[in-house]
Amino acid sequence: MRLKDRTAIVTGGGQGLGEGFAVRFAEEGANVVIVDTNPVTAKAVAQRIEKLGRKAIAIEADLRKIANADRMARETAATFGRIDILVNSAGVFKVASIEDTTEEVWDFHLDLNLKSMFFCVRAVSPTMKAQGYGRIINMSSIAGVGAASSMHLRIVPRKVAW
Repeated sequence: MRLKDRTAIVTGGGQGLGEGFAVRFAEEGANVVIVDTNPVTAKAVAQRIEKLGRKAIAIEADLRKIANADRMARETAATFGRIDILVNSAGVFKVASIEDTTEEVWDFHLDLNLKSMFFCVRAVSPTMKAQGYGRIINMSSIAGVGAASSMHLRIVPRKVAW
């Protein structure tokens, strides 16, 4: 139990990679805070963790808003007295052509995949500094370094009449 009595926050923890991180941290002895926009899946993961003998809470939060990230950190510190690990795994990838990508779609991607990560780091930092310990894991997609993106530009040769 390498993480005995540590407290981990996992964003996007209600499913996918986030769920995997949350369960693994619990198996290693950590108490876990599951943060997700879906309260049903977040609570289900929290219950699964409690069956492993660890404490867990589910927090419904849209982390695109700084106030929600701050609330996440406050609730975690109030419940467990510390924040040792933050895993930023909440993210989205909606495929759309460049022509079909609206300003709202663009902003949604940036807000969830970038801003929320910053907001969460900002929110937990004071507690981690005060306790003299903290680890932050920021997840990203291969789409950030490869040719894939949510802005697929399709170049199709066409005969254009002028």
